[in-house]
Amino acid sequence: MKKTIAAAILLALLSGAAAWNIAHIDALTGSLTALAEDALESCRAGDYDTAEESLRQAIDLWYGAESYTHIMIRHSEVDSATDAFYAALETILTRDADAAESAIECLKAHLRSIASMEHVSIKSVL
Repeated sequence: MKKTIAAAILLALLSGAAAWNIAHIDALTGSLTALAEDALESCRAGDYDTAEESLRQAIDLWYGAESYTHIMIRHSEVDSATDAFYAALETILTRDADAAESAIECLKAHLRSIASMEHVSIKSVL
């Protein structure tokens, strides 16, 4: 009986940790996506200084979450998202609106991919 209770408690703790992880990655990627969207809207309006500021805030947030991302997210995903941040920043700094739109959409796709990988699905369990 004690083993069953211990197993149930352990299962509850693991389920809680998984739920916290999903909520945390959703909040992080949601904030990053919102900042990227702000940068995109600023680019569309021709306000590259504000676009740069928004994207730099996103980059600072991304780096600020390193202690979490480097443990919980695959290193290849962290690297590709970091590359996408700087590819988007480059297009903003060169004031190329069309390239910025494409690069920021690519960045947002990376962030959506990272968030979706953390969600539990039949495919991820099997």
